[in-house]
Amino acid sequence: MSNVLRPYLAAVRATLTAALTLENFSSQVIERHHQPEVEVGGTKEVLLNPLTISRNETERVLIEPSVNSIRLSIKIKQADEIERILCHQFARFMMQRAESFVVLRRKPIPGYDISFLITNFHTETMLKHKIVDFIIQFMEEVDKEISEMKLSLNARARIVAESYLSTVCCYFNIAVNVISELGAFSLDKVFLAEIYCILKLLSGSNIYVLGFVRYRDSTFIAHIFRASSVKQAYAAQNYVKSVLNADKPASCNMMAYRIMILKKGRTGIDGPDDFELESNAEDDGETYGGARILKIMRRESVIDAVVVVSRWFGGTLLGPARFSHIEHCTHDACVKFMVIDDIESHIRTLHQLDETLFDLRYRYKKLQDPNAEKSEYTPSDYSSLLETTDLPKARRLVNARQGAVRSVHASLREYSQKEQKGGDLSTT
Repeated sequence: MSNVLRPYLAAVRATLTAALTLENFSSQVIERHHQPEVEVGGTKEVLLNPLTISRNETERVLIEPSVNSIRLSIKIKQADEIERILCHQFARFMMQRAESFVVLRRKPIPGYDISFLITNFHTETMLKHKIVDFIIQFMEEVDKEISEMKLSLNARARIVAESYLSTVCCYFNIAVNVISELGAFSLDKVFLAEIYCILKLLSGSNIYVLGFVRYRDSTFIAHIFRASSVKQAYAAQNYVKSVLNADKPASCNMMAYRIMILKKGRTGIDGPDDFELESNAEDDGETYGGARILKIMRRESVIDAVVVVSRWFGGTLLGPARFSHIEHCTHDACVKFMVIDDIESHIRTLHQLDETLFDLRYRYKKLQDPNAEKSEYTPSDYSSLLETTDLPKARRLVNARQGAVRSVHASLREYSQKEQKGGDLSTT
């Protein structure tokens, strides 16, 4: 159990253990029937006050005790749209097999992802502490399962993207070879390889952002790039040297990368076990400089990226203080990189929600007017979010779109129910 989850799970364990004091209780409404009172809700006197244990806005547990049963509902942490989809599929998979888990409900309580129902018959046939251990173990493992599924999904998506981009790079390579053979201009083979790697680096919606520090006579600037291979990492370093710093060459260009790559002989189809995290650092004359960059990348959990820190030496020796400046500008670049990555994820979610909302509104319009024609969908431009790096605004937009989708869904259901009632009355 991680130290972060320990207080949260301890509170759930203590509360659930205290609430599991169930006894056989006959129904007060139907003679000689035994029903879970928390589900029936027919006798308010046997229902206890529900209790919510919340870790944050997106992660909480609802415990609803009664005299002969307890209903426990869990809201699983979901940071983005991919995790929401994976969580829904995971919960759906388990609820379809509720008989195998005995205490699992087939349908969760609204607002939660999965629910359990424990009755006095369960506590009579099973050990109480074992039931509690099962619930706690499930809460510990579910986050890890969803994270592993997300890692596998991202890895497969990257393989598909690389196979698509390899075609573009292949055409570029063929074009350069043809031009060279025609004698239009002469290019060195090493230079051609550099152009090829830089093109592949910049073709995959790659971004770079800056971290800047100036101290005494020295200047430190950090660039961070997306990279999916070691070749792309070194291509980024060469790009900084030969393009970005061409007018004013730096004294050194330190570099570090952390990339999730395929293991030898693996295809990526079998999941996370087919991948390994490869990391390395290069000092380029600044001893231990690359190791300090790699340290910050590990601390900030930056993956599939390369950081290049350029230093312009002004003549004054900085001593060990130079390492803090390297770490500071690396940290700034990593933080900006993660913010932009989150904004891009929200923009993708916004485009998906916009398409869904467009289709739902057309369906609602079609119900009101069967002759209504569907107009052409025009994607919205969210590039201003990247220009201003306004992550809170992106989150507000996503929440607003989700609320609009829910509202139109509710309108469709309400309209369908009215139509159904009208049809029933006409038939009678």
